[in-house]
Amino acid sequence: MAEERNLPEKLAQLLKEGEDLRFGDKLWQEGNAEGIKWYKEFYDERVAFYGEALLEKYIADGQFLQDQVQTDLEKALEATAKTDAYTKAVDAFRTELCGSIRGRSPTELCEYAPYCVVAFLTKEDFAAFERADDPRFEDWSFDLAYAYGDEVVGVDPDVEALYGCDE
Repeated sequence: MAEERNLPEKLAQLLKEGEDLRFGDKLWQEGNAEGIKWYKEFYDERVAFYGEALLEKYIADGQFLQDQVQTDLEKALEATAKTDAYTKAVDAFRTELCGSIRGRSPTELCEYAPYCVVAFLTKEDFAAFERADDPRFEDWSFDLAYAYGDEVVGVDPDVEALYGCDE
């Protein structure tokens, strides 16, 4: 996802620098068509920013494939918008789910973390906790961890031994 998010920026920048970068190492050794040289450090920085694979895709046989970059930029922007919408929907779902757990679990301490919903239960609360008979809970798994103050210290190494599995 990080690459997907960075791709539109890279392609937009490549539209500005691609004509120069098509010269490869000659850009810092001899210069571009107008004789303008780049500092080697700057050239290396830009090549690292784009990555060899991306440059090889859009610079072929000394030609900069500007139309292909423009087409792929439009696709990348569309894909990023779809990913953003999906991420926003998942975030809203997990936030709502966490809110519904607060009313069903013996604890009010529940939060939405980046990839999961976390409920903080005492040993007694966990013993009384039952997974709700709700389709939204079908794919849930449970891991035990212990906390010291506000910090989660570690995952219980005996979860499987105590309960037969990590659920």
